[in-house]
Amino acid sequence: MKRAKTLEELIDSARLIKMTPEQRREQRIRFAYGHLKLHNPDITRDDVERAAEEVDKGVGVAVYCTTCELWKKPNGRDAAAIIANSLCDRDCPGYMEEPLPGHLWPGEKQEDYGY
Repeated sequence: MKRAKTLEELIDSARLIKMTPEQRREQRIRFAYGHLKLHNPDITRDDVERAAEEVDKGVGVAVYCTTCELWKKPNGRDAAAIIANSLCDRDCPGYMEEPLPGHLWPGEKQEDYGY
């Protein structure tokens, strides 16, 4: 009878697996969808796939804080005074929790910002 692998053996064999970029992207989408669906039942896989496409293109996307229920201000960026109080920022305990804020405003492109 064949012996079942121990958890340590399974982990060691998993470390040898090299995922393709497509597999990593699919895993990232599945993880994000599952995590976000727990906090927002209205989220769809299409929403997550569209956001992933924007991230892949280097375009900023809106990130929602599940603690204060506001959109997160991009990390390291200032907001205009007129909207600053309507955005989640570092004062909120949820700001640096998943999903993490990016460094671009929604729709802003990396090349336009200077990256």
